[in-house]
Amino acid sequence: MKHYWKKSLISCLLLITSITIQAQSSLSRVNFAYQFDPKAEIFVTRKAHQISLDSVALTASVFINEANTDIENYKFQLKTSSGYTKTLNPVSFDSLYIGKRGKSHFFTFSTLRWPSNQVLVLEIVSSFSSIKYHYDIQPVEIVPLTISDAGKVPLTQSWVRAGDFMTDTNAVGLFYDYDFEPALPPMVTKSPVPQKEMAVKTTITTLDTEPFGLSERGLYLFQKDSLATSAAPVLLVNPYFPKPAKLNQLIDPLIYITQKEEWDALDKDSVSKRDFDQFWLEITRSADRARKVIKTYYDRIEEANQFFTTYKAGWKTDRGMIYAVFGVPDRVIRAADKETWYYNATATSQSIDFEFIRVNSIFSNSHYVLIRDRRYSNSWYQAINNLRKVRY
Repeated sequence: MKHYWKKSLISCLLLITSITIQAQSSLSRVNFAYQFDPKAEIFVTRKAHQISLDSVALTASVFINEANTDIENYKFQLKTSSGYTKTLNPVSFDSLYIGKRGKSHFFTFSTLRWPSNQVLVLEIVSSFSSIKYHYDIQPVEIVPLTISDAGKVPLTQSWVRAGDFMTDTNAVGLFYDYDFEPALPPMVTKSPVPQKEMAVKTTITTLDTEPFGLSERGLYLFQKDSLATSAAPVLLVNPYFPKPAKLNQLIDPLIYITQKEEWDALDKDSVSKRDFDQFWLEITRSADRARKVIKTYYDRIEEANQFFTTYKAGWKTDRGMIYAVFGVPDRVIRAADKETWYYNATATSQSIDFEFIRVNSIFSNSHYVLIRDRRYSNSWYQAINNLRKVRY
């Protein structure tokens, strides 16, 4: 794919706001559900890295879903806030347009006045729809270094396919060859079996601006030195990711929507494509219904991989599991350490909400864990039944 470079400040895209302009409302009023909606007008991925003690660079990829708009229809502003219920305040910043790939446009926004204990917010205003979008970065999400791909575009997501990369500073990369387990159902309140201790399989050293290759699938942590307490994590995935393509990639996510006997029959080394097709025909009783539910479910798995991948594939995370079974939430509200999803009642289901708590570690700075409760049992089985019977 060709990379188009302009490397110039494009003032027409900046929404310049002076200190005298009235402050905007808080993030507590924002419904963040559009960030997880594949049909939203735009889809934005972003990563921020520390430049110095009080300066940050935010790289964003803006994918335009709407056919009748272009990048000129969007204005950008950086803001900060001391909390999700506090006022959003504009900050001065510079903007660099990196280039375009397909429908995605890449920018770097940098500010020299970022208070290190505040939420950093990229605000995008659409002149097409008049919608104001917010993309928040908490202080713990800001990584210590930048990783760029072979086209010298900084990564804006947590996963990559095999290829050549560069870091913006000398770094140490720790590689973990570990296959994480899928999430447990939301009503399972017992503690999961502790995972085996993760051992570093290999260590690599990167030099400033010198390319290096990554080819072995697994988790990489890039640190400025081996004693650092923060890192830039990257999950190296298969060539088809985020789409499930191979038979095993199609079977594995079925663990969420199968009965034990069905799963045991599928979870075999000898299972064939014919067995897979027969499974869907048996639970739907119709080739037409089978095609519909297969498309719906695997679209959700692909989207979960795109939205929620951290140190493990998105469909394996708690948010990815809920997304796969219940679909796009109607409302998403955030606080400093939690995210709550709300689903409205429908003709076939009751209203329900799920609360996720942010769990920070060196392996991920954006991983959320579901607060499990036995009260989810009926809604969980009803959602699975609706999905299998194409009642959605």
